[in-house]
Amino acid sequence: MKIFLLSFSLLAITFVNAQTKHTITASGMAFTPNSLTINQGDTVVFDNVSGFHNVNGTQATFPTNPASFGNSPASAPWNYTFVFTVAGNYAYMCDVHGVNMSGAISVQPATSVAELQKEAEINIYPNPAANYFSIDTKKVIKSVSLVNITGQLVKTYSETANQTNRFDVKALPKGIYFLTIELGDAKLIEKLIIQ
Repeated sequence: MKIFLLSFSLLAITFVNAQTKHTITASGMAFTPNSLTINQGDTVVFDNVSGFHNVNGTQATFPTNPASFGNSPASAPWNYTFVFTVAGNYAYMCDVHGVNMSGAISVQPATSVAELQKEAEINIYPNPAANYFSIDTKKVIKSVSLVNITGQLVKTYSETANQTNRFDVKALPKGIYFLTIELGDAKLIEKLIIQ
């Protein structure tokens, strides 16, 4: 666990191409597609359209997964969303159907572009945050989202809802989060601590 948390604490500011959302459908005895390659920071939506299924990508079941993800078995319809913030290879399966209904996701590391970081001239404060955090930048902010340490999207702020660049976090539990800021065709990911 210490190594897992240390890897998150070493996360530096990184710019990557705009985040992409991927959908994996659960139906019958299959995840479609059952093999997927994505970029670090991308979102995967598991969409159960028929049957009694779940997604189990936990490290308890798959010890080599870089992070755990998953939900409990339930009848369709349901969606489960997970943001893959840690690069690496992930395996997952439906607990109800075992390895007969399984899949794999390869998460490619984010591309660091130092010139974009300098150009953005971005400042996030206070960090750690208690009730709110602010973002100072000369760039136009398209969206801001928070992902918890388990990779689940917990809050999204849209550009139209927040003209002040001040973001409320009073209702969120204390902990480590990943702040994703979309600026035009790039995005910035930075660790944010809520206390």
